[in-house]
Amino acid sequence: MFYLTACILLSIQSIGCVEYESEEDDEVYQIYQKMQNIEVVQKPMFIIDDPNSSNASITGTSQNRIQAIIAGGLFLLPWDNLKGKPIICETYLDEFAYISDDRYANLLALRNDLYFTIRKLSNGQEIKRWMLENAGIETYIANSRNGKYVTVFYDDDKTTHERTDKGVFFYGREYLYKYTASTNEFSKIFTIAWKDNTPNPNKIAVSECGKYIAAVGLNDGAWILVVNAEKKAKLWEKTDKTYSYINFNDVCFSPDGEHIFVAANPGVVVYETKTGKVVKQWLTSARCIGIEVSPNNRLVAAGTGPGGEVYILDNKTDKYLLRLNTGQYTNYGLAFSPDSSMLATSGVRKTGIKIWQMPDLPKEVVNEPNKIKK
Repeated sequence: MFYLTACILLSIQSIGCVEYESEEDDEVYQIYQKMQNIEVVQKPMFIIDDPNSSNASITGTSQNRIQAIIAGGLFLLPWDNLKGKPIICETYLDEFAYISDDRYANLLALRNDLYFTIRKLSNGQEIKRWMLENAGIETYIANSRNGKYVTVFYDDDKTTHERTDKGVFFYGREYLYKYTASTNEFSKIFTIAWKDNTPNPNKIAVSECGKYIAAVGLNDGAWILVVNAEKKAKLWEKTDKTYSYINFNDVCFSPDGEHIFVAANPGVVVYETKTGKVVKQWLTSARCIGIEVSPNNRLVAAGTGPGGEVYILDNKTDKYLLRLNTGQYTNYGLAFSPDSSMLATSGVRKTGIKIWQMPDLPKEVVNEPNKIKK
């Protein structure tokens, strides 16, 4: 209902007529109207050009560095020296996770096999590798913001099927792994056994404590899975078959791991990690593609596309604070500085990495609350 209502509102806004079907429609419309009065920021503090003239894709902050993928390698730049020379680890691979000053993880495909490897940052030399069993085509990798943990999600290439009176049913498996930097251990955390409908993940995330892993995407509706990595057991799984949300595009944890923030289609959904309870929602004017929470747990950045707008939200008061007009068409890459004072954004069309100043949070915010009533 939420998604369909939002689409109706976005379309009727352009033609200047409104028809309400319910009180909820009226409430969503009022929220959308308030969104038009959010302060818009047009100009970033400065722009970091991609040295390879490609579409730099921010994958987050790891320790004190911006982490991004560029054509030909891994791009790292310290937050305390943004105008300095970046570290670029040149390689043909494009699935990385920065761990520490001297190491990074990546996925390496060799013939028909897939490996998780740990390499030296200085020269790309392999330190250790683990073979991933029955690896298929879909692979995902993500690291925690503190660089202590890496998670990997991939599908099994050995799909089977069964013919019955009701039709043909397909069966398969998908796997979640976790790497712990302090112990150099890489182990299987969870196996997803599916029938007929395959979960199609878009993004994965691991909490800074290493206890939780989340995957989001599409599975006959917007889909989310949350796993307790310590117990190697599923906490909860949800598929929104009401189509309130068409898809879940990105996911991240709060710094304390207590909440999960999901970029939805459209808007932002926040879940309680342990229970799966929805605790709040924000509406965005286009598909929410990227999501990130500041290290102090106060700000939420929601990147949208098309349109290239990033909404800055107050996680304490649930208000809209700013709307960044990035000019990056689709903002799927977001990263906060360690002190939460700056935000880095990336998009498409070779627009580089843009650095934005975050607001000094006021004691009171003029905008009205934006929550959808239950």
